[in-house]
Amino acid sequence: MTFNDAKRIAIFLLQNYEAAWKENLSLRALLATVPMSDGTKGIPEWEKRAKQLVESAKTQDLAHARFSPLYRLVEKAQQDSDLLELLRKVPPAGGIQ
Repeated sequence: MTFNDAKRIAIFLLQNYEAAWKENLSLRALLATVPMSDGTKGIPEWEKRAKQLVESAKTQDLAHARFSPLYRLVEKAQQDSDLLELLRKVPPAGGIQ
């Protein structure tokens, strides 16, 4: 892997992290300010509910099922080019669901 290849991967990862961060920030703002039927703003206790969902066994199982094949491919990689090819296939944040 050349320095330019590593640079492209770093930029790709940073762009994906930035996209996920912006989406998360936008969703947090929406949940905190959405008008409710009683005239108040924000969904009560949304942060507590979100934490419970993230920590739930179902969410953990879904995340594991989605990402474990990628972890296995990384662990099986024998050389830099294997990892580079894998990283090129990772869809960007907000892309393929």
